[in-house]
Amino acid sequence: MTIVVCEPQCRGFEHASFNAALLLSMKHAFPRANLRFLADPGHLSRVAEVLSQTDTDIPEVCTLEGIRTPGRRRMNWGRLPSELSWCHRMADVVRHDGASLLVVSSVVNTTILALEGALATGIIPCPVVAVIHGALSSLLFPRPRRPWNAIIALKTVLHLPQPRNLGFLVLGEEILRTARELGYGNDDRWMSIDHPYVWPATAETADLNADTIRFGFFGVGTMGAWNKNFQSFLDLAGRVRGRTARATFEIVGFTDIGVESQSVQGCARDPLPHAEYLAKGRGIHYAVSLGNPAIYRLCASGSFLDAMALAKPVIAMDNAYLRSYTSRLGDIGYLCHSIDVLEDTICQIAEHPPWDRYIRQRQTILQGRRIFEPAAVGSRFRSTLSPWLAEIEPRREKEIQRTGWPIPRRREP
Repeated sequence: MTIVVCEPQCRGFEHASFNAALLLSMKHAFPRANLRFLADPGHLSRVAEVLSQTDTDIPEVCTLEGIRTPGRRRMNWGRLPSELSWCHRMADVVRHDGASLLVVSSVVNTTILALEGALATGIIPCPVVAVIHGALSSLLFPRPRRPWNAIIALKTVLHLPQPRNLGFLVLGEEILRTARELGYGNDDRWMSIDHPYVWPATAETADLNADTIRFGFFGVGTMGAWNKNFQSFLDLAGRVRGRTARATFEIVGFTDIGVESQSVQGCARDPLPHAEYLAKGRGIHYAVSLGNPAIYRLCASGSFLDAMALAKPVIAMDNAYLRSYTSRLGDIGYLCHSIDVLEDTICQIAEHPPWDRYIRQRQTILQGRRIFEPAAVGSRFRSTLSPWLAEIEPRREKEIQRTGWPIPRRREP
């Protein structure tokens, strides 16, 4: 059995941790399968870097192959031609390999539109699972004003007649529940798993005897309020620093916009190597998240998983995604219903560090985060995927007989 996995849009560091963990999860799900991972060469090197920090023998997990991908530079109609070309490339790959399954590890509206056409016309002959990340959040907002973009918006694309052999994977049961509330995902083609993650070998405790408590912003600092809301973190740091000298603020990662701040340290312009990113994060006491709560109804948080990787309790704006995991895992931090409450929480922690609770929170994280490990996610992935594949197999056989394509029958993995 061969499974082809492709990352069509992320380059460099973006989603490298996710894709490395996804590959390991799939290997746990289908241990006898041959996995082939195709992505931009720069992205492949970042994925290999993450895998190399485990006890994994990369050739035993998958083969890595660099290809030209659509990337992110263009969206909507400007992106569609490259998506169609990419689909034809994937069709050649899965036919050549006799692949039983194609997994597309991140998609946007035009990727789905291209896949719908390629599957409906038989260009891609095997079932496809499309992983939807942050693009799903667009379902919460009106369609674009320009009609030519509205007709290919994700809301429109997901309401088109869809091939039965196109499945969608979202990264959290709460996300799937919200999608269903909005009228999507009400059949077995929509599936959910927890966001897989490869934990570092150690998660050392930050210095409990430090003169100041270090609060960190994990990930990429972007200025817009659309997602992580880095500007609010800068403003928060300035206000807290005016109230207490026992708090310091750092960005663990980088900012894609030039920032000079006397309140926040480490505002680098370039992405950090994975090992350096983790090393920098180990010195942080608490992870701070000010992300837009509306977005996280339909979007997983990679920075939350980064905090879990280093066993850092979170101080965050309350949102449905984080609430779903505090209910499953227990006390892993503080969810605040307003920015004022969050600011007060940080000041109280800085002035009177609750070390006993902090140590318990870290222990809760270390025990509970097993649900994100590839072995656990792989088991869920297989149990979720198998009923859908079993249901569509007769349809696929009939299509092969009708078209005469020499596609080998899928064997049970």
